[in-house]
Amino acid sequence: MSERSFGKVFSTLFISAFVLIATTMAQSPYKTSWEKDGIILGSGAVVAGAGYFLEQKIKPLSIQEIAALSRNDVNAFDRSATYNWSKNLTTFSDVSVAITMIAPVTLFLDKNVGKDFQTISTMYFETLLFATFLPSIAKGTAERIRPFVYNEEAPQNIKLEAEAKKSFFSGHTTVAFASAVFLSSVYNGYFPDSRCTKYVWAGSLLSASLVGYLRYASGNHYP
Repeated sequence: MSERSFGKVFSTLFISAFVLIATTMAQSPYKTSWEKDGIILGSGAVVAGAGYFLEQKIKPLSIQEIAALSRNDVNAFDRSATYNWSKNLTTFSDVSVAITMIAPVTLFLDKNVGKDFQTISTMYFETLLFATFLPSIAKGTAERIRPFVYNEEAPQNIKLEAEAKKSFFSGHTTVAFASAVFLSSVYNGYFPDSRCTKYVWAGSLLSASLVGYLRYASGNHYP
């Protein structure tokens, strides 16, 4: 996504979130307010701006720098990841995190939750705002080299991209767990006596864990 496109998308989402707050009317276990959500969204905007700026300043590795790397320099706990590389698993992890992000939409199948569309949508936007850009701050600060850069089987062209220095920490996994906890928490908020609660928690957290494993198995992140 280009910087211009990113700016348009983010601006639209940010404005939409304030509109959602203003139009929230239905009774709900959750409530929005200009004061509380204004602070959350304002803080989120700062985090987003900082994360985006820090990621943009990352400079790609040179061919000489890549050639000088040794997996023996990676700590023993994380070293196993340097033997991993799979384009298919990378794609699978992209699909998996997309599914976990969409999963909370199923909450609206219930008419009571559906009545609170504005409130829940605002809450979820705030959740994703921080889950998306907090990793960006870490990536832009740490600039840790991804495991696949140490792997001879990984294509040279992707090692030469700035993305190759964004290993710490996993944005996919952060978003997956944020979405999973959001889904389970909101479900429990509306249905505190449901026998399905433990299954919702287990299923959502297992799905998020799968995303984390795939990011490791594909060579994109360390344990």
